[in-house]
This record gives sequence, C-alpha cells and structure tokens, in this order.
Amino acid sequence: MRVSTEREIKLLLDERATLPDLDGVGGLRVRPVGVHDLTATYWDTPSARLGGWSVTLRHRDGTWTLKLPHRRGGPLMSRQEIEIDAPADRLPPELLGAVRPFIRHEALAPIAELVTHRETLELGTEDGEAVALLTDDRVTATGAGVAEPRFREIEIELAGSADERAIRPIVKALVAAGAERADARPKLSRALGTPADAVPELSVPKAPGDPHRP
Repeated sequence: MRVSTEREIKLLLDERATLPDLDGVGGLRVRPVGVHDLTATYWDTPSARLGGWSVTLRHRDGTWTLKLPHRRGGPLMSRQEIEIDAPADRLPPELLGAVRPFIRHEALAPIAELVTHRETLELGTEDGEAVALLTDDRVTATGAGVAEPRFREIEIELAGSADERAIRPIVKALVAAGAERADARPKLSRALGTPADAVPELSVPKAPGDPHRP
C-alpha cells in the first residue's frame, strides 16, 4: 500500500487549443516526459455516496487508487491518495474498509470508464530540480450517467514540498492562452456533471482546533 498527498491546480482548456510554450516561464524549464493512453474504471454506489463526498475509487493498470479530499487553499487542491496493486476483480479489503464510512450499507459497482490521452511535462529549475508535473489530459468518458463525455483538463501537480508560488507564472500563462481555472471536482465528477458544491448526505461537525473541517 502506498499513501501520498497530491497538491495540484486544475484548469480546463478547449480541445482545439494549442498548449503554449512554457519553457522559461517563471524561470522554469520544461522537459517532455511522455505520452500515454490510460483507461480507468471508476466505482461508486448506485446513489453516488462517494461522489457526494468528492471521494473517488478507481482501478487502472493493475492498481486500485482511492483519493480522499484533504483541504483546499485558494486554487491549490490537496488530496490524500492511497494505492494498492491488485486485480480489477478484487477490491482490496483495506480500501473497502476506508470507504465503508462513506458508503455504509450500499454495495460498490463500476459506474463509468474514463479513457485519458495524457501528455506529461516536467517543470523544473535550471539546475534540474523538479518543481511540478504538468499533465495535458484529453478525457473521453462512457457510462450510464455520463453528462460530459469529452473534456480537456490541465493538471499541475507540485513535487514534494515545492512552493505553490513557483507555478503561478505557469498558471497565468495558461490562462492567457485561453485556459479556465477549474473547480475542485475530480475527473469523474466532471464527467458525471456532479456540482462542485455538492453536499454530502451527512455533515461532519468541526472538531476543536481543526480549521480544515467545514
């Protein structure tokens, strides 16, 4: 099991638009990493209990991934990511236990398939230190409840403890090229048309001293 925290900024870009030349913007160098086609199957309950909490559970390339919302500060989103390598027909018990408080008595089932054509660029300093990964994702979604079958999403994920201020010039350049700042919805929620401000079935009371609870 692998547990990590991802910090990222999302933008939307027209499929016909050309990604601007970002090399040198904000003093960062751009290095192409590769192009991949990814197919992911997303799971939820019939009443979309996970989606109501902005939680996503998927299987892709032999790995189960659970993403739990952590907090958001301005445009930067933070999520905890748990990954376990296992076949598609066997949900690891650790992940089932982690989502049980959200789904309660309901059963999980595949609800949508997202095929992503991804181009990845590394943003780094002059001396080669990685600052962020930029992924240009062209997504095609299929499933009974899909409302937005095609969209293009740009994600800029910070590396390690990199400062969010380092990628602000990159975001500004993308917006100038026609990109729109996206809300906090995961890809699945965008495909299903789930509102960004969807309210979960139950509210979680704010714990004393916890500024991140609603």
